[in-house]
Amino acid sequence: MHIAVAVNTPTVGLFGIGKPAVYGPWGENTLCLKSTPPGAPICEAPSQSGGDALPVSYVLSQIETFLKNRKQPT
Repeated sequence: MHIAVAVNTPTVGLFGIGKPAVYGPWGENTLCLKSTPPGAPICEAPSQSGGDALPVSYVLSQIETFLKNRKQPT
């Protein structure tokens, strides 16, 4: 992820546990998505609260929007 950001490749970071403010991608060509509630682990199985911490449908819609709206290289 950090190498992709360094060479200006569109980059998406997914964070459950961890510190996205420290380790997440930054810059105009990046998207950082965080679990809900913050710090909830991202896993294939739904969380015990009955929902996904970072649902695939949400991730896909955010990535599609990000790619449509990002600035194109000049």
